[in-house]
Order: sequence, then structure tokens, then C-alpha cells
Amino acid sequence: MLTRPNTTLFVAILLYLPSHAFAGQFLVSLGGFYSQTDSGFEVQSTEHDKHFNLDFESDLDLKETVILPYLEIQYWFNDRHAVFFDWRSIHRSGTREKVRGPFDFDFGSGQRYLVKAGSTISTRLDLDISRIGYGYNFYQNNNWELGATFGLHLTRLKLEMQGELEVCVDNNCQSSLEFADGYKMNSVAAPLPDLGLSLKYQLSDNWKFKSFAQYFFLEINDVKGDLVDLNAGFVYNFNEQFWTYLSYKYYRVNVDLADSDTDWNIRYAVQGPALELTYAF
Repeated sequence: MLTRPNTTLFVAILLYLPSHAFAGQFLVSLGGFYSQTDSGFEVQSTEHDKHFNLDFESDLDLKETVILPYLEIQYWFNDRHAVFFDWRSIHRSGTREKVRGPFDFDFGSGQRYLVKAGSTISTRLDLDISRIGYGYNFYQNNNWELGATFGLHLTRLKLEMQGELEVCVDNNCQSSLEFADGYKMNSVAAPLPDLGLSLKYQLSDNWKFKSFAQYFFLEINDVKGDLVDLNAGFVYNFNEQFWTYLSYKYYRVNVDLADSDTDWNIRYAVQGPALELTYAF
């Protein structure tokens, strides 16, 4: 289980802007995030008739440590105003030969699925997160930069479970060839807005320290969710057009949805070192 940092310490330093601001130029960043992942969703125990959080890593054997790709494209109108788009993705799969159970779940698909203790289950979980936004540097001097951003996150989730699943209708559960392909869910969450501030400090001609964090909480009717994104590290300039950024990242998303058709909770968190290369043109 991942430890959760104290986000209160970072809320005053929210989100991040690029390490360099070039008037009328594009910046393209490519990177890899060596992440330790913690994810899961809420199911119901048929033994104890209560809900519990099923862990994708420890309960279903999805990979805990993976490389997460990262892409960001920015355009700076001048040294203060910019727009940006970024994308990160994590796709994992695994097979658990003896599931600790039993449990069942229903995400509003019209069917309830039962997994018995000792069953063999193959799981695939794909998550793609993209963000678009606007940034503004409101304070600059020889060493410091402070900026503010507004963005929208869009999350696409794909969950597949195959194997010894039983489909249940009115408490009558049975295996069926009709459901041999298992359970599949594709979902695109509504865009979540986020606001932020950035902090950068020039250490020398070639080195800069950069740190950011963002936090957003939303609760509307039956939907509740929060997002935490923290980052801190060092930038090294090879030249005016090319630089690298080595940092430590933490990213977490929680979404709860409870209405007449769907009642589920899913969580996703990653943390670890990251390396990015940026080219300006």
C-alpha cells in the first residue's frame, strides 16, 4: 500500500508550468515515470455481506511497478501566457490462479458477477489521463518564477475480468458460455477542473529547482472525487533549446459514484522517479 503524503504542505504550491518560457514557441516534453502503483475498486463480500476494497495488485496480481509514459505539448504566446496539453498512460494485466473470495460486483452493467474463492481470474486495467489548460506567470525576477494555471483532466478507464466468473440474476448465479468473454467496462469520466500555482528557482546558469502540486475536490449530487498531483526535482539545461528534468512524482485519483444504476468506487495512485526531455522550437 502506498503512503499518502500530507497534501496540505503542497496546496500552496500548485501545478506546474514549464521550466523555461519562450515567447511564441512550442515546447515538447517526452518522459518516463518509473512508478509504484496502488489501485483497487469496491466489491461486496458474499461471506460477510459487506463492501471491501479489492486491491488490483495484491488480490489480482497486476504489476505493481511499471514504466508510465508521459507527453506534454505547450505553446507560449509570450513569457507570461501559455496553453498546454499533456497525457499519461498506464496499462497493466495479470492472472490470479486462486482468488481470495468470494465476492461479487455490479457497475451498472445490468448484470452482477460472482467470483468464488479459489477461482482463476485474468484482469486488465487500462487508464489514460489527459489534461488541457492555460498557464500564467504572474511573478518573475532573476531567480524566481511564480505562476498560476487552470486545467481540465479527462480520464479514460478500461477494466476487463475473464475466467471463472458467474453471472447472477435475482440471486441465481450460474456459469454460462454466453458470458465466456467475461466482464468489460469502458468509462470516460467527466472532465475535472484543477487550479494551481508553480514555483521555480534558478540555482545556477545550468541548474534550476522546480516544484509543484495540485489538488482538486469535487462533490456534485451522487459523484464525489479528488485528485492530488505532486512533483519536485531539478532541471539541467544542455542549451537554450534542449533540457532534462529529473523529479519525484506522486499522483492519485479517487472517484465515488452512487446513483440508481451504479454504485462503485475506484482508486488509482502512483509514485516514483521520473525523467523528462524537453525540446523548444
